[in-house]
Amino acid sequence: MWGRFIFLLLLLAVCSVGPGFFLARKLPWSPAEKLCAALGLSLLVLYLSSFVIFALHLPQSAYFGVSALCLALLALSFRDLTGLFRHRRVRRQIAAFGFLFLWAIGLLSLVRHYSGGLWAGDWIEHYERTLFFLDHQPKDTVFIGVYLLPARPPLMNLVAAHFLAQVGRQYDLYQVVFLFLNLLIVFPCFLIAGAMAPRGGGRLTLIAGALAASPMLLQNVTFTWTKLAAGFYVILAIWLYLRGWRKQDPLRMTLAFVTLSAGLLVHYSVGPYVLFLALHYLIVAFRTRTARWRELVCISLFSVGLLATWLAWSTAVYGPRTTFGSNTTVTDASRVSATDNLVRAGTNLVNTIIPHPFRPEGRRSFEAWFTQRSSFGYLRDYTFLIYQVNLIFVLGSVGGLLALYCLYLSYRSPSVASRRDRSFWSLFVLTLSVVGIAAVSQRDEWGLAHICLQPLVLMGIVLVAATLPTLPPSLRVLALAGYVVDFALGILLHFNAENHIFQLVPGPGGQSMVLNTAGLSSQSAVNWGPRRYAGGSSGVIISSASRRRSRRRSSSSLRLSFTAWSARRWQAAACHAPRRKQPLAAPIVGRQRLTPVARGARPVRIRDGGHDARRPPLGEVLVTPAAREEIGEPREEPFGAGGCGGGCGAQTVSLEGAIERDRDRQWRRGDDRGGVVPDVAAVVRLERAVHVDMANGGRRARPEVLALAHDPDRIARLRVLLQLIIEAVTSDDLVLDRSQAKVGVRPRAPCSGDLGDVLGRGPPGLLALLGLLEGLRLSIG
Repeated sequence: MWGRFIFLLLLLAVCSVGPGFFLARKLPWSPAEKLCAALGLSLLVLYLSSFVIFALHLPQSAYFGVSALCLALLALSFRDLTGLFRHRRVRRQIAAFGFLFLWAIGLLSLVRHYSGGLWAGDWIEHYERTLFFLDHQPKDTVFIGVYLLPARPPLMNLVAAHFLAQVGRQYDLYQVVFLFLNLLIVFPCFLIAGAMAPRGGGRLTLIAGALAASPMLLQNVTFTWTKLAAGFYVILAIWLYLRGWRKQDPLRMTLAFVTLSAGLLVHYSVGPYVLFLALHYLIVAFRTRTARWRELVCISLFSVGLLATWLAWSTAVYGPRTTFGSNTTVTDASRVSATDNLVRAGTNLVNTIIPHPFRPEGRRSFEAWFTQRSSFGYLRDYTFLIYQVNLIFVLGSVGGLLALYCLYLSYRSPSVASRRDRSFWSLFVLTLSVVGIAAVSQRDEWGLAHICLQPLVLMGIVLVAATLPTLPPSLRVLALAGYVVDFALGILLHFNAENHIFQLVPGPGGQSMVLNTAGLSSQSAVNWGPRRYAGGSSGVIISSASRRRSRRRSSSSLRLSFTAWSARRWQAAACHAPRRKQPLAAPIVGRQRLTPVARGARPVRIRDGGHDARRPPLGEVLVTPAAREEIGEPREEPFGAGGCGGGCGAQTVSLEGAIERDRDRQWRRGDDRGGVVPDVAAVVRLERAVHVDMANGGRRARPEVLALAHDPDRIARLRVLLQLIIEAVTSDDLVLDRSQAKVGVRPRAPCSGDLGDVLGRGPPGLLALLGLLEGLRLSIG
């Protein structure tokens, strides 16, 4: 295992520098610029070569040929490479990167499951995408049960496939590859420090220390997704743009936009930066360029040509509608009107700027989703949703305020050169802060700084660290105290929580269930099961035997377990209760929303519903019971990732039942006679969502017609499923079947409402009145 790890590190060093440095070694640029250009060009070479190998169905031995070519190019440029290493700043940058890499690897070795907030799904989705290119899987493969290939750009997955083809496809090696590629963002951060503060490029120790204490950087660099790698190209493009603008250099200006195109091939969150630099170039810089029309033609041809390597192929294979319309931003925004999109953008902007503890709705949503037994886990989620998604505190506990202060000082600078700079940076910060949040097409109750604003945030961290020696002593002490707080609450606490383990227990029908022995939130527990299927064990070293078993297992189990995640309604919980059937009493119609699990260590089922792995089960959702809800009282749900803000495929209906124990479940009246409201959901394609019931002899839960108690005229009837209260039964076992109950479920059912919304009729006042009268009559009698 260690041999593969060392071989992987050598491959990463050779292939991420060799081809790019061979192309950039003769450029009249500074050594630090050459190093960043070499990294960016090398990743592009690996992307193109891997794409050719995939498209032409070449054998995997071709990847070894590409690596041999990279080594040969590095050998040919050995003299220039030694000259590059003679520069002290380059050596310091590489040493700082090595320190951060070892620090991140050490933290990654603590990760036994991914968790924090509602983050889930992406870490396994990109692994599936990498295996897609590695194994030449069918084009209609669906990732995590929801997304087709064009929903995400492929550059980083193809680059990762290049390395995994040579060292093995184990998930731990995949983690190291993604960590290395994501951490490359520190090189353009070192580079752009000189443009953000006087003598900032020489303060590498301070910058590396600030990055090492940044919860945002370390939590994202150990989470296997692609946003930081896209940020590498964004920050490098901004540097090239500013240098090309000042020096009238058409090569730098052209490469700036080509670099942005490469960033789009990593993650579509680069779009707002492309929009800003393109408008700034056309409105401000274009009229001052010497050979502006030739430069514009070169920018257009090379940028569009690079994007066409992916978009043209995807259009030919999947069609234009799937290629340009399968991304979640496009699909979610197209479902609502322009007015709704504006309202959603404004709400997200407020939620991203104001932390959730200072908003009543944010506090309620947090309590609804993250109530858990572990006090440290509760604190971790509390701080995680501040450090990761809030625009101010994502720079640190005091970093955001210090960054605003530094921007204010630069704005007051009287020099002519800084006047142009402050105009650019002021427009950049304001525009990206608004557009980067508005570009996300989902409403989020806690904030969205982690989607499109990561490059902006890292530049803010670099700004504070680079200007730290020029600040007053009191502010320097405050910054140091802030770094200590960030390290304790954002790093140690987070990775301590991710070091906890859960327990897999056998369930009915051969299913596996996750027992929340760690006492963390249900989101953390759900993340454990698919990690085990991916081959996870303690830390970064992963069992090969379990991985082989997982590959023999049908992939539908893994994909199905993530279906509800990508649909943002993936929560599933179990209810502890006695093993008995409970008849339903007179129904009282209440309005409840889909809510997370209640407090307690409760098992979460990982289901294998027998899906076709190539078709997204769009009509199925996992519905979590509102176990602590009072009768008839609506409950708010969080929006965004994991929420139901965009509309859920199921609608809860509340029925009064004398079930479960009445621990802390009393009616608001305080008369101790109120019952519990179980949730019953309307789910499309129910035949794949209902499981066998242990208390029912191993048979599926069966529907029965229940009349109102003591109702001679049978005025109102509901076809419901008998609620079989057993240990560790998830709420999706209790459903209202559309085909059996003749309930018309609309394609986009609301997340809250009454029974009339589900039935497609008006308010069920008669039914509610009958239920109330029936309950009164029974209580009096």
